[in-house]
Amino acid sequence: ALDVHNGIGAGIIINHKLYRGRHGQAGEVGRSIFYPEPKTTHVQPIEQSFSEDAIFNRFKTIKAIAHLDRDVFLQYYRSDDSDAHQLMLEFINAIAFILHNLDQSFSPDIIYLQSRIVGEIPSLIDNIKTRYAELAPNNQPEIQLSPMIEDAPLYGGAAMVTHQALGLTNYDLHLNL
Repeated sequence: ALDVHNGIGAGIIINHKLYRGRHGQAGEVGRSIFYPEPKTTHVQPIEQSFSEDAIFNRFKTIKAIAHLDRDVFLQYYRSDDSDAHQLMLEFINAIAFILHNLDQSFSPDIIYLQSRIVGEIPSLIDNIKTRYAELAPNNQPEIQLSPMIEDAPLYGGAAMVTHQALGLTNYDLHLNL
């Protein structure tokens, strides 16, 4: 699963277990960097440009407005504001690139995307899939918008705590939701 909210992270499941990696930091894909422009030495993690919070902060700067939340941004987007649409095009490209890199690294059968902004603008998932198909026309994983955009991290954390507290590390936990 790729989670795009305040930051950008991935929950990587290998053999039915959450892969934590060295020091428990596996999946921090938002800390990855894009290759910088050839004449610059400044690099920054991708989530500083393309997490939902980063998109909203960039929009606030463009519009020179003091307060902006998701609802205000959505009002601009739905009223066909060109700046909001441009930022969403950049967001679509960035998310497609991240999905492509996750696919190249782990070759999953399916990737769930968890993003409130994509949940609010359903056409974005189709645009992300289209852009992904342009990057990798063959052998794509299934990409779906998570049905639990708000709750998946909570359920994942609860499952981990339950496994550890009850000593159920060799058992699968199935939640009926």
